Amino acid sequence: MIIQILLLLLQLLLLLLLLLLLLLLLLLLLLLLLLLLLLLLLLLLLLLLLLLLLLLLLLLLLLLLLLLLLLLLLLLLLSSEEST
Repeated sequence: MIIQILLLLLQLLLLLLLLLLLLLLLLLLLLLLLLLLLLLLLLLLLLLLLLLLLLLLLLLLLLLLLLLLLLLLLLLLLSSEEST
């Protein structure tokens, strides 16, 4: 009788241990998923920053082109004034 109770207690303890292990595994999986999500977010942020940088570069290029065009126009104006 006492041995049966002890065996039952042991079984219960084993079951509890298994449940705890499962819970720990689930927690670990959740943590991994969260880490992956964070990494993805970081990657997205980096991509956005890169896009912004590219846009800024394009704007700078456009400004430079405009400046060059203005300079050319000024030169043309000066040369036409010289000929008259």
